[in-house]
Amino acid sequence: TMHIPWSFFPSVTQDINTVLDYAEKKMASTNLPYAMILKKGTVQENDLQISNPMKKRAPHVFCKEQINEVDKRMSRLRSIEIIRKSVSSNDALIATTGKIGRELFESGDRDSQFYVVGSMGCASGIGLGIQLVKPRQSVVVLDGDGAALMKMGTFATIGYNRPSNFIHIVIDNESYESTGGQYSVSPAVDFCSIAASCGYRMCCFANKEIDLIEAINIAKDSPGPSLIHIKVSTVPDSKLGRPTVTPQQVKKRFMQFLERESGNV
Repeated sequence: TMHIPWSFFPSVTQDINTVLDYAEKKMASTNLPYAMILKKGTVQENDLQISNPMKKRAPHVFCKEQINEVDKRMSRLRSIEIIRKSVSSNDALIATTGKIGRELFESGDRDSQFYVVGSMGCASGIGLGIQLVKPRQSVVVLDGDGAALMKMGTFATIGYNRPSNFIHIVIDNESYESTGGQYSVSPAVDFCSIAASCGYRMCCFANKEIDLIEAINIAKDSPGPSLIHIKVSTVPDSKLGRPTVTPQQVKKRFMQFLERESGNV
């Protein structure tokens, strides 16, 4: 139904590389995932061995002055403009689906920016995946409160893997604006405390422009992962446009950007 090519996982060790080579060629030619189905009994059971048990670390957590009046907070677009100006064009900038990605495009488009389409909550996982494969590539993730809540388990995965060049920014307007402006439960959630307990190295809450700039600079100069939580206003922009580049174009140029950066580091 989904037209995804597949095969059974080989039962003979010598056939594994052949199947993997075929899967890579198939993915390259179709631009689709490739599935392998593992039959019961194909792989024998083995005891799980943990060679490097995790050790708790004391995170650096600090909170700036909080602005409780929603209409006095900076807009989401303004926060995105500040973030974009504060990071390098060599940094991979991953934007969650919805209006955060659209406003990032409005503030200026470049090859290093990846706009997630659909897949709500997956931006931080995509950023982590890049860091695991290319640990020297700086990654900045723009998340929303609703998206972060949807895949909050990724916080623990990020903390466990400890990507050192990883900045996770949650832009929180306390609502699901992209789907109609329904309230989220983020007012009851302390994202900084959650990130700190999951193993993030630096966690900061910021409301003001100057505090956001300071938090980004600290995160850039500190080993990650880092979490920055921003409260923004809920004023919608009825004239907000959409990216004029297709998802396929975004994917292709972003992959090329990562390959170029791999050669420069």
